Amino acid sequence: RFEHFMSADFFGAAEDEMVTFTSTSIEVTGDTSANIIGDLTLNGVTKPVTLAATLNQSGDHPMAGKPWAGFDASATLVRSEFDLGMFAPYVSDEVQLQISIEAMKVDGTDS
Repeated sequence: RFEHFMSADFFGAAEDEMVTFTSTSIEVTGDTSANIIGDLTLNGVTKPVTLAATLNQSGDHPMAGKPWAGFDASATLVRSEFDLGMFAPYVSDEVQLQISIEAMKVDGTDS
């Protein structure tokens, strides 16, 4: 099934680049939440997307001793908006996108 999902019937994903997201702004919505607004490119189609992000934890990384943060982000995508609507409505046109990220501050001495 994986190969079929990656085919043009569903996600049209090449092995080297499935999806890109370029943030354009961040809107803080609470003490631990924000909307990350940007452009999502999938199947060669670029659309604006808002990711609802929640900060899970931040502080100094226990091993690296550098500022570190972990958060989750999500959005609902409509496959047909990215020319990937094959088999809709029999296969849902809406897909839930979920991202988990850990980020550490890099200073000028790191390579």
